[in-house]
Amino acid sequence: MSANTTTNPWLRRGVEILLIVLLAMGLATHARAGNDRWAELKAAYFGERDISSGDNVITMEVPGRAHDAATVPIVIRAVDLDSEIKQVHLIVDKNPLPLAGIFKFKDVASSWEWLETRIRINEYTDVRAIANWAMAACT
Repeated sequence: MSANTTTNPWLRRGVEILLIVLLAMGLATHARAGNDRWAELKAAYFGERDISSGDNVITMEVPGRAHDAATVPIVIRAVDLDSEIKQVHLIVDKNPLPLAGIFKFKDVASSWEWLETRIRINEYTDVRAIANWAMAACT
């Protein structure tokens, strides 16, 4: 990944690592259409940045079937408390407004353990929690 550090605010503070935890909430036939939608959303929200699975950094709990689609409980847990996660994006692929939230943590709260929220999910779709943090150095 090459970028000009003077014009890229993500790289000015160090190396940004983005991780994704994906919870599939639909049938296999929806997965292919969801992947197409994710490609569009990823480009819109994260550009060309690399995103990889991060079950060892964060996990997400979402019910397979919610009692009320207007208030679906979501719990995101930090698995690696030393990772100093700076923010988490919550994305619902097929919602009309897919960005359900951005949770930002100041330095004093960078060792958070979990967060819980409720969101609307319009239909069976993928729900994604994308965490990022800056590392002081890279090897």
